[in-house]
Amino acid sequence: MSDLQRRLLSPSGKTKGGGSRGSSRSHSRVSTPGLSDDEDSYLNNDLDFNQLDELLAKKLGELSVEPSRTSRSENPQSTSPNSSKKLKEPSDLDQVKRNKEITNQDLYSTDNLISSLTSTSRTQVSQESRELLLAQLFNLYTTSSRYQHTYDEFQLEQLIRVFINAKTENEKLFALKCGAYMGAIDTKESSQIIVDEFLPLLKRDIIVDDDSVSVTLKANYIMAFSSLLLVVMDGSGCYGIEENSEMFLEVIEGQLNSKNASTSIVVNSLQSVGIILTLIYSGRGGPSSSLNDYLIEIAPRVVAVIDHPDFQIQLSATKLIGLIYELFDYDEGNEDEEEYDESEAFQPSPYHDEEILYSLRELYNKGNKKTSKRDKSDTKSVFKDVIQSIEYYLNQNKEPDRLQDIYVLPTLTRLKISRTKSYEISSWFTILRVSSLRYLFGAAFHTQLLRNANIKKHVFKPSFNGLNSGSHEENFDDIDDDEYGYSSSHSPLSDKKKTQMLQKKRSEKARERVHSDFVG
Repeated sequence: MSDLQRRLLSPSGKTKGGGSRGSSRSHSRVSTPGLSDDEDSYLNNDLDFNQLDELLAKKLGELSVEPSRTSRSENPQSTSPNSSKKLKEPSDLDQVKRNKEITNQDLYSTDNLISSLTSTSRTQVSQESRELLLAQLFNLYTTSSRYQHTYDEFQLEQLIRVFINAKTENEKLFALKCGAYMGAIDTKESSQIIVDEFLPLLKRDIIVDDDSVSVTLKANYIMAFSSLLLVVMDGSGCYGIEENSEMFLEVIEGQLNSKNASTSIVVNSLQSVGIILTLIYSGRGGPSSSLNDYLIEIAPRVVAVIDHPDFQIQLSATKLIGLIYELFDYDEGNEDEEEYDESEAFQPSPYHDEEILYSLRELYNKGNKKTSKRDKSDTKSVFKDVIQSIEYYLNQNKEPDRLQDIYVLPTLTRLKISRTKSYEISSWFTILRVSSLRYLFGAAFHTQLLRNANIKKHVFKPSFNGLNSGSHEENFDDIDDDEYGYSSSHSPLSDKKKTQMLQKKRSEKARERVHSDFVG
């Protein structure tokens, strides 16, 4: 078994020392704001999809040309003069090039890469080469300013075709990643293809209960399915979407009742249930009696998962409990005098509050003896934050003036938007959604977040009836391209130029404030 296969089949993408994000030096990246340590660990410590990005980066590093020089200029002729010395042994892709099926020019054109995958026989482009081409295609989608925001319906259709005809696990995974990215960048154009063609393929293999679909594939199908649901269905009524939530809950229960439960399948299914709950909330006008009924229905099934001994499963189930308490409408009982007795000293809630709080405190105090000191600290933070969130939501309407300083929403993480701005996130709604969007867009997530209006709207919880969204996004659209590191032509700027432009903008703002103060 190769190292690539071994890492694909492992249940977690983490390595010793907390894991790595994949090689950022093997190929170029456009200028994007880096993740802070707290953001990265909090949003990803229970999801293993970074593993796939690492594999894509590793596969990309096997290319026989050096893309880090060429992708910046979009000029395939600007390869390093030493690149040929690094790969003296002929690779599979070198052999294809000698057969004139793939050229250097092909490697830097998404159209040509798609053509090589769909119009060239497998005898001419081997299996190994196909995986290399898909890795390079995803690299161009996520790191090239030319392709990051360009939706192409033909390419999406062809990628679905490549996905269907894939012969190996790697090829299917890479085709899935490329197709999901292309479908997600412009859902106004892609939604019909995604709903009619892509999602049914994924759902068919999610619900299969035999071993015909590997653990790795099923876990990624689950994550891709719910993430695409998010970008396609958000803002619509989402009526009937509870069926998909039920599908994931049945997958979870089936796994936990089996002899060899897959952590990645359970974790991604819990994430997917959460995404569907956020869709119901945002699509149906926020808190409602119907949403309350559904939360009450599924809460016991989620609470049961918290008792599972697996560390990552505990974390994911705990976050989902935090979301359930966040989305619940605690005012509903006060609106119907016939159904609720006003003399009762409690408000409706999705579960037995003391029981769930006791369980979470036990997990917080016990921790996990097998985890590292850093991971244990992250784990305790999750349990503590969910406990604090539950206490806040249970008490937010009880004498708010007296209790506002006692029960406060914890700051879960900071979402970095630009070099100078980040936003405090206190909402499990946002935590789960950011995780799914990062699955779709990989290294391009922050770029899409800033420059793609269709993606921005998916991040923060909408406010209904004056309810706090749990995040501070009021100035989210004020961040400009220059501060982010882009010129108006979308070409990357040097660090020196970025600093100069940022200083100039700050000086202009300072002068405007002085002028307004003087005139006023």
